[in-house]
Amino acid sequence: MNVSLKATAAVGLCVFTLSASALEISAKSEVKRFITYEAGDVYVSLVKNGEVCTWGYWLDTNSVGYDGILSTLIAAYYNKADITIYADSTKMWTGSGNPTCKIYSVEHNH
Repeated sequence: MNVSLKATAAVGLCVFTLSASALEISAKSEVKRFITYEAGDVYVSLVKNGEVCTWGYWLDTNSVGYDGILSTLIAAYYNKADITIYADSTKMWTGSGNPTCKIYSVEHNH
């Protein structure tokens, strides 16, 4: 399976798994801010965050796919590459008082 087909399949799975009202898709954008915390939480802010997730996005060690998503975020940050974040806007991060949505998946854009 080629990379673009895998990305399309991942996006399709994301759309079917989350209800349409809960799914927020960011614009293609560079990572502006990247913070990891002692407990394993990860905070990411893009140059262009989403309409609901205006403060950014988060991930925790209990997230399915944590290692893969974290690796993609690190690579995108250091390479200043555009990514698209798919997030669950119903799962806000308790580590922030601002709208910060839980990351469901990350797509690396070329």
